[in-house]
Amino acid sequence: MAKPGSDGSLLFVQLSVAAFLFLLGLAGIVTYHHEIDRLFGARSDSFGLFVSILSIVAGVLIVVPLVVRVDSRATSAILVAVLIFWALRILFVFFFYNFSRPDFLLWLQQLSPNVVILASLWLLARRYA
Repeated sequence: MAKPGSDGSLLFVQLSVAAFLFLLGLAGIVTYHHEIDRLFGARSDSFGLFVSILSIVAGVLIVVPLVVRVDSRATSAILVAVLIFWALRILFVFFFYNFSRPDFLLWLQQLSPNVVILASLWLLARRYA
């Protein structure tokens, strides 16, 4: 559970990040499903499906401490694991594969919400630390 006297805005951040990750994963699975539906279409993206499933699991794990009493160290560990997952996702999606593409300004625009999610995860991990 949250520490006594914790701010209600962090609760909103926690719910928002959990919903974002869950819906992002769900969207990835729906996209994967439509690729499978196409008869002999483009190759399936197994890595994208894996990341989508991880996003759904991360979203659920972020909500669990709000519903069930969980040790704050365990919650912090879960949030740090999700933070590492998100940081790796940023590295792969924005730096290893698409650095400054299609142009630098658009790349920054797409990167910035991901950095906001990363910072939110950092705040939440510190909340339970």
